Amino acid sequence: MATTYIEGIAVRPGRTALQTVFDSISYITNPLKTRDGKWVTGYKCSPDSAHYEILMQHRLAEQITGRSVIQDYQGKKKSYLLMTMRQSFAPGEVNEKTAHELGCRLAEQFLGDKYQYVVATHVNTRCIHNHIIFNIVGDDFKKFHQTKFTPKRLAECSDNLCVAYGLSVVVPSQSRSKRTYTNSRVTPFRTILKNDIDRCIQAAKDYEEFLTLLERDYYVKSSGKYLTVRNRTNGQQRNIRVYTLGEEYKEANIKKRIVNDIAFVETGSTSAFGKFQLEENPIENTSYSQQLRNIQAMFQASGVISDYAVHEYSDLQRNIQVLYDSATAAKERILQAEDEIDKFDQLLIAMSILEKYDDIAREYEHALLKDRFYQSHRKELDEYLNAEERLAGIPVTTESKWDLEQTVKESRKELDDLRSRYFDLQDKLEEINQAKRVIDKVHRKKGGYEYGR
Repeated sequence: MATTYIEGIAVRPGRTALQTVFDSISYITNPLKTRDGKWVTGYKCSPDSAHYEILMQHRLAEQITGRSVIQDYQGKKKSYLLMTMRQSFAPGEVNEKTAHELGCRLAEQFLGDKYQYVVATHVNTRCIHNHIIFNIVGDDFKKFHQTKFTPKRLAECSDNLCVAYGLSVVVPSQSRSKRTYTNSRVTPFRTILKNDIDRCIQAAKDYEEFLTLLERDYYVKSSGKYLTVRNRTNGQQRNIRVYTLGEEYKEANIKKRIVNDIAFVETGSTSAFGKFQLEENPIENTSYSQQLRNIQAMFQASGVISDYAVHEYSDLQRNIQVLYDSATAAKERILQAEDEIDKFDQLLIAMSILEKYDDIAREYEHALLKDRFYQSHRKELDEYLNAEERLAGIPVTTESKWDLEQTVKESRKELDDLRSRYFDLQDKLEEINQAKRVIDKVHRKKGGYEYGR
């Protein structure tokens, strides 16, 4: 299952066109996100110099057409330099190679051969996803025209590729139409955002960690005058200024809520995890719902402590380290398994090529006019020779190919099991880390008392 998104990129405030293009492409080609650039592909441009090549195309279009690529629409709408697309897959549904291949094919089918573009696959998150940035000016020196139907066309193109690769697709509800007149209600984006902010406030130790937690599900801009966010996956199109959600969501009040919402005081126990009682909150504007959430967090932490047989704080830290080491080892094994399967796939492809072009290779060996025969079958013979080089020293028989196919099948099953274990470890790690954050807040000292939320 893959979700898609498309939007334009205009010249950013305080930057030149070159800086904007360079920053945009540098973000998607980040070596830390693309495994040192392994999953980066350029079309009609080199990823390393794409920012120069794209602007050269702009200059050429301006010279030939006499029109500026960047227009001044008097604030009525933006004039874009680039377009960016995103294709995001469900956790564990595709490996890195397949995801990148799907991204390249999506760009090829959606854009054709008219535009320069760079495809980058980000593999540093739980959901592998593709970023595609393309020049808004095509080879015919006309600008890409986006309509209200463009996102739907992109989604259909992505869904067709997913079906071809045996992946699931997003199926709209049959009961939904373009316009409905029922009493059913959809949860507003602002309500979802409020709930997510409350959850992050509850989990965070400080404002920086709050922003980090929020960035898991939202695009967050905190460098300007106001904190603005936009959800990554639920279809929210416009940024929301957080302060517009209400008084308690202003930046200053969020910081107060993180630190001072509810105080807990340890009573009569020397254990790191003794009994706790709720003290009257010294902050007057603490909401009742926030107090209930804090109590709920304490009960959840207590359950985790029981599940992991934690008696001392060191037990909690040791459990976290064990889970972290196990998750790291599982991730390394996943990468190894993906590399092994990739090598096996290449061998199977080479074997298939030898079988497919075996007759042509035999004819070439016995041809009297080898040069003429080679010119007529250059593509097939080149692929055959390359396949022979890859399989040097490996016997190619029906039995060996079958054995290799079985090995790949078993390796893929092992890879699925590893991914399942890795995600399970991540969930457990998040659960016990959440408990640790709650306990750390309870034991935070302030004014001679131990305060927490």
